[in-house]
Amino acid sequence: MSSNQPNHPMHVCCRSVALLPLFNNSSGYLTDKISSTVLASVATTAPMVVPPRFLEVYSIFKREHVLVMDPASNEVAAMMTLSTPAAAATLATKRASLQRLRRVLNQQASAKLDGLLGAAIGRPHATTKQD
Repeated sequence: MSSNQPNHPMHVCCRSVALLPLFNNSSGYLTDKISSTVLASVATTAPMVVPPRFLEVYSIFKREHVLVMDPASNEVAAMMTLSTPAAAATLATKRASLQRLRRVLNQQASAKLDGLLGAAIGRPHATTKQD
């Protein structure tokens, strides 16, 4: 399947209203695993629908970046609220916040890589003889 076809997974993800990762207590994503949905959210600016505990575990995210589920609710109910006309403004705000977060993370990663490359350039290589 070519990536320019409308049903390609990349296009489906990019036009998603929100992402619904499996962040329940038994999935491991709130204790010892990382989800690719986290990266997908930042890359596509599609906010995730997450349980409150998510914000404790994934500290780079704040309430402004995600849609926090009511603990008494379930995933279906949370997604249904996103289909209301009132949700459009909330989603737009979350997407803008995710765009800002993506810029900050990219700047931090770039600075880190620049520092590592600068340090590596100054070091002698294993194949270079030093007197």
